[in-house]
Amino acid sequence: MFLHQTLALGHVTEPLYKLRVELHPLEAELLASPSLRRLKHLHHYGASALCTPVTHSRLEHTIGVWALTARFFPDEPELRVAALLHDIGHLPFSHAAEKPLGLNHHRFTEERIAGGDISPILRKYGFDPQRLIALLEQDTPLTGKRPQIGFDHLDSFLRDTEAAGTCRLAPSLIIGRLTAGSNGIETDEETAGVIMDAVLADHSQFLSAPMMAMDALLSKAVLLHAEAHPDWTRQLPGMTDFELLYVLQTSQVEQVRQLAHLLIWEPHRIRTSKEPFEGSIRVMPHKVYDNQPFVGGLAASDILPGAAGALESLRKLVSAHYIGWDPLPFA
Repeated sequence: MFLHQTLALGHVTEPLYKLRVELHPLEAELLASPSLRRLKHLHHYGASALCTPVTHSRLEHTIGVWALTARFFPDEPELRVAALLHDIGHLPFSHAAEKPLGLNHHRFTEERIAGGDISPILRKYGFDPQRLIALLEQDTPLTGKRPQIGFDHLDSFLRDTEAAGTCRLAPSLIIGRLTAGSNGIETDEETAGVIMDAVLADHSQFLSAPMMAMDALLSKAVLLHAEAHPDWTRQLPGMTDFELLYVLQTSQVEQVRQLAHLLIWEPHRIRTSKEPFEGSIRVMPHKVYDNQPFVGGLAASDILPGAAGALESLRKLVSAHYIGWDPLPFA
């Protein structure tokens, strides 16, 4: 059922986990707000969504995190609201657009909660925006307490790999095998192995050279346009992916227009290598997300050889790539 229809019915059906969640009036108003609606038009997978089947939005991810929170903590309204608000500061194409300009989506999340269209809704129902901001800065079931995985990263790994066809077990079955405490997710050994496989599979996808190239070239286009139009960067945090692409496609900077064309129409022309080549750009992942489920109070990697191996393989993915594109004329 479409989201706008389920809001009218007072519940949301989350399709990945097959969960029906009853809406509190506050949650319904938040989901109808411009700040939450904007997330529908941001790709969770960054610029790689332009060339892969992994095309879900930040809103779908947000609703997934919220549905998990509501399932395991149905009577903690602040935590449920925090789940809905945790990503509202994201820029277009997730992290790709913020990196070149030194912006921070966490700061924009705090600003949107403290002001704009969100604060009046929270206050209407007796919620303190500053308490929500503080909650998002703490270790909670949303984030997990390192090294334990929380709902946010769990949803990302399961949603991404399910979309890519690499999740070994349906997420709707996985969540039936989980328990959740204040520090994150616990499960049995078999399911922990499935989750760790999803963690590794997702990283292997988004840290692959072609996927990193998509983000890096989008970042380059954003930076070049911003250098030519410094005041424009103030508009970026409130934009959608489609609005950003339009700006890049119609930029007065020729190289920006060329990069936009490459990303949208000819990503097959992108070249990658482990060695530098003429005109190449060096790209390097900054980190991996290595939180994990616990089993019997212990980290999965402490008791499962397969989980330990997955973590070792995960950390080996942090390596440099060189990217460029075939020097064919742009259409």
